[in-house]
Amino acid sequence: MSLAPGPSPSGVRGDLILQPNYFTSSLFVDQFRDDLELLISSFCTAERHNATTIDTMLRPFESFKGLWVVQGWGWLHFRTFDARARRTLIAVVFRLFLERTKESEPLDTRAAALFALYMFFSTQPESSYPPMYRLKYIGIPVDVYQPLLQLPAALNDNSELKLLAPYCSQMILTLSSRFTILPSSDLGPYNPPSLPREIFVPDNAEEAELPEENPDAPKKKGRPSKKEALRRTRAAVTSLGKWLENTTVPDGPDSAHNIMSNAPATLREAYLKDKQTLLDLLDDEHGQIALARANASMLARLRVIDERAAARGMEVGSEGGDRTGMGRAERAVSELGKSETRSRGGLLGLMEGAGLDVRDE
Repeated sequence: MSLAPGPSPSGVRGDLILQPNYFTSSLFVDQFRDDLELLISSFCTAERHNATTIDTMLRPFESFKGLWVVQGWGWLHFRTFDARARRTLIAVVFRLFLERTKESEPLDTRAAALFALYMFFSTQPESSYPPMYRLKYIGIPVDVYQPLLQLPAALNDNSELKLLAPYCSQMILTLSSRFTILPSSDLGPYNPPSLPREIFVPDNAEEAELPEENPDAPKKKGRPSKKEALRRTRAAVTSLGKWLENTTVPDGPDSAHNIMSNAPATLREAYLKDKQTLLDLLDDEHGQIALARANASMLARLRVIDERAAARGMEVGSEGGDRTGMGRAERAVSELGKSETRSRGGLLGLMEGAGLDVRDE
């Protein structure tokens, strides 16, 4: 492809150029996948229509090239003129085309993606002024390459798509000398391993999907940056909004939150009823053993919490004297199994007065 003298690369100080990480971000990758889906679906729809009509003069590849031009794919090479950004652009586009040629995709989709890969690779500007960067080889994982070689045979076995087989065979033969075989996809042969690598979150999108923070990641020392504080704030607001939405119930013409729709006394009575049902089910030898183990485990966790709080100079549950704190929890566990209603469940009987000293009643 030969181009007449055109605009020069952005080499003058002060000119803006697209950075390579733009092409690995969601800003480019998500939009590209949507556009590619439109191209493939348009081609597949046209081929299914041609297969059901007597008009067999229309050649599949010429039909694809018409869609390629009409949808503006020919301008993709001119997205950027900077060599460093073009390298990333071309490599990412190759990857996104190849991911639609995988064996899990329908046959016509795989053929259309191969057509797109061939078109984009073969239309790279070869002689232009100033010269534009070209990528001469296509990196392809071995688990994508092997099924691609079998694509023409699979198309030949399909009566409706048989016409696509010779075109795919010729394209694979042409590109075979340009393929660089990479390790299997599950080994992460690409850089970056997955696309998109950078996720764009709009500043004014309160309901944007924010990436969850990894709880196992090491905590950074010092004060959080303004960007990190803003990210945490948005995540908290989004989480609160989803919780309110999920816990809101219809109440006549309007909607009310679950807490406003149910009086606290009603919720308490429902809790006591469910707890009584549970204790009745555990009223045998095996149930009592399980209940005792659960109480012992919970008491051990409470002791660990109390010890850690004491190490930091804090006191847990000491505001109410003997009616709160570890002392009452230990007494409640020790009273487990007694005939009194309040002691029947151990820690489960705290609302009924389990663990209270007789003098306090």
